Amino acid sequence: MISQPSPNGSNGRASNGTFAKGNTLGQGNPHGSAVNRLRTLLLESVTDDDLKAVVSKLVTMAKGGDLAAIKELFDRLLGKPPAAVEVEVAAGLSTEESRVSLASIRERLLAKK
Repeated sequence: MISQPSPNGSNGRASNGTFAKGNTLGQGNPHGSAVNRLRTLLLESVTDDDLKAVVSKLVTMAKGGDLAAIKELFDRLLGKPPAAVEVEVAAGLSTEESRVSLASIRERLLAKK
């Protein structure tokens, strides 16, 4: 049986699961308000024309062969690629058996998405 969180218990949570008053861990991000002010200032300072100029420069750099610009552009347009999965093949398997194993693993991973 799961018991209700106790505001005065060892977990420091109120009955609704939030941090109880006086719990020092429930104070939030100490830099959150500063980050919010900075983000607001940046959003107010950068116009649509500024943003278009920056994007245009990024595209021009990518077209010129700048690999960092190409990567940034693709990451922003397509999303970052998923992390590679390293798989160890059991000793004694033939190359063909290991290919079949990797193919089945790949299918199972793709099916989870």
